[in-house]
Amino acid sequence: MFPYIPGFYASGVVEEVGQGVTEFKPGDRIFGSVKGAYAEYGIAKAQELVKMPGNLTFEDAATIKAELKRPGKRCSPKANSSLAKPC
Repeated sequence: MFPYIPGFYASGVVEEVGQGVTEFKPGDRIFGSVKGAYAEYGIAKAQELVKMPGNLTFEDAATIKAELKRPGKRCSPKANSSLAKPC
């Protein structure tokens, strides 16, 4: 479907947060999964993002698959499976 904007992983600074989002605020440095990550701005679900450690560059952070770093996430693609193991 067009227009298609490529990219899946990004890093940046939070500009705004949606209603009910408590783990991030404007100005936070974050990284994670963002559809259309090559765009200047993106929209993502809070559970697909994490705060960046201070010693991590934006370039390095954009290469990390952030959802595996969040507490409670499973490493298996089938997270509901009884075989899934915690990260």
